[in-house]
Amino acid sequence: PMNIGILGTGSIARTMAAEFAKVPAFRCEAVCSRQQATGEALAQQFGIPKVYTDYDALLADPDIELVYIATPNSLHYAQTRAALLAGKNILCEKPFVPTVAEADELIALAKEKHLFLFEAITTAHHPNYALAKQYLDDIGSLRIVSCTFCQYSSRYDALLSGQVPPVFDPACCGGALMDLNLYNVHFVVGLFGEPMLVSYYPNLYRNGIDTSGILLLEYPDFICQCTGAKDCAAPGSVQLIGDAGRILIEPGSSNCQKLRLVRPGQEDICSEYSESPWFYEVAEIAMILALKDYDACYAALEKTRQVVSVLEAAREDAQLDLRNDQVLEQCAAHRGEVGIIANAVLRMKEALTEIVQKIRQQGGQLFDASETLNNNAAKTAGNVNNVETAVNEIATSATSQAQETQGAT
Repeated sequence: PMNIGILGTGSIARTMAAEFAKVPAFRCEAVCSRQQATGEALAQQFGIPKVYTDYDALLADPDIELVYIATPNSLHYAQTRAALLAGKNILCEKPFVPTVAEADELIALAKEKHLFLFEAITTAHHPNYALAKQYLDDIGSLRIVSCTFCQYSSRYDALLSGQVPPVFDPACCGGALMDLNLYNVHFVVGLFGEPMLVSYYPNLYRNGIDTSGILLLEYPDFICQCTGAKDCAAPGSVQLIGDAGRILIEPGSSNCQKLRLVRPGQEDICSEYSESPWFYEVAEIAMILALKDYDACYAALEKTRQVVSVLEAAREDAQLDLRNDQVLEQCAAHRGEVGIIANAVLRMKEALTEIVQKIRQQGGQLFDASETLNNNAAKTAGNVNNVETAVNEIATSATSQAQETQGAT
């Protein structure tokens, strides 16, 4: 078997370690992690004998024949290049690299070193993907292609709470386009090649990352819509719609588990596979390696290059250059603007606090004055009552005296 060194210990690394274990052609020989504890945990779970915390040490291990790279997107280029220079075959997680220039350099280096280099992408290796290609002629002239992959990210709430996970970090080449919509692009480009025109309409978070978006790919005879989202969820699917029928694939471009060919007046043709999509990916790569089929490897790399080209064009169209210094400067400026606003709000709060305190003080003084007026009014009313009583008494006395005088007369 071919000995594999796994770089990274995230969820996809665990998924692939389990798939490698199903294929006799592979043996997981080592794992490399920045932290010893996480490396040991993965090694113990899958019976991997070696744990490294230094990537150079992993590359120096003569027993390692293939390196599986499962690290944040922004690290793929440098880590793949280092492994190729060390004479290792590579299986690099999607997305391969952000730019065509980087892809061309790595592909040329792999060919120069006579090494295998793959992008780990489930779409192209699924049996139903090959079947979709076979059934294209049965749906007539293709008019519309619609791809949907909307999956609420387990890390989206962390982003909303103020954290910046790598998958939502522009500096790490994260975002919905590079993480999920990429599968839609692989599906379409794998069948039809590069489009004439690429347009991307993203929903952007305040740090500049695309949490979701709609990608339009224009071909000579049909148009394609690719929707990818990490901030909401919906059933996934791919539909290839022609004037004589359609092909429906569910749950979508990353897993072509179910295929249905629908044509008016004819019985539907259905195909379903139960294995995980990674099973078919690992099995086909194992076969290519066993046959030393460099032509198949390089043909897959050409498709990868086309996908990189489309993704790069999409980012340029949306002005979403993930690693551009200008974007980082804009983010920094944005943070500065937020700080200025926050300071202004704080000053306003302090001013309002002073006003409230003055109002309370004046209110207290008004209350005291009001209380004094009330007391004085009460005293005045009492005095008036006393005068009135006195006048009444004088009037009564005068009346009595007058009556007595009249009687005496």
